[in-house]
Amino acid sequence: MDFILDPGLVLYLPLYELDGVSFASREAHGHLSTVTGALWTPQGRSFDGIDDKVVLPDLSVTDLTIVAWVNMATGLDGSWRGIFGSDHDAHNGDVELLRSSNNMLDFYIKNNSPDERYWNTVFDDTKAGTFHYVGIAYSFTAKTYAFNLDGVPDGNGTYTTAQVPDLTSILAGRTYANRWWKGLIGELWVYNRAFSQAEFQLKYNVTKWRYQ
Repeated sequence: MDFILDPGLVLYLPLYELDGVSFASREAHGHLSTVTGALWTPQGRSFDGIDDKVVLPDLSVTDLTIVAWVNMATGLDGSWRGIFGSDHDAHNGDVELLRSSNNMLDFYIKNNSPDERYWNTVFDDTKAGTFHYVGIAYSFTAKTYAFNLDGVPDGNGTYTTAQVPDLTSILAGRTYANRWWKGLIGELWVYNRAFSQAEFQLKYNVTKWRYQ
């Protein structure tokens, strides 16, 4: 059984272990999460792309890191597919980590106008059918962002303004506007701090054996 004690870790879901329709997260908080559909497999939860989701607890963060191991189904080019995000309708601070309609990984946070939307890296059908490690680091305090794909830095920058993330009514496998994930999610971590690229690399190195 995996259990992580880290003061910055606010949510850890090893979905390859967590069977049943509800379960406690595996960090110091033991948050209750509940499942609709999303069948358990030894590699994680399988989402059907129609209505499967995991309803997550409300979380409190200022700075934010999201890391996940995901395996997108084939044949989904041109469709929105949510990995993690808010179940709101464009509230300030709403967060989305998703595969966008232009076949890119996308991180989005609502902040009046303009919205803060970054990360344009190809995530099309050539990436489907195998597991990939995706990570975003967003700092409200430092006004910086950074991304990591498969253990490799994949862009960074600074914000003119920054919005405190609103992690209430959040989901795995769907973001608002019915952007349903199709494929597997093996693990999901959420931290109340912004990872360095060295931290992304370390987590990738110690978890990749499970997905390769």
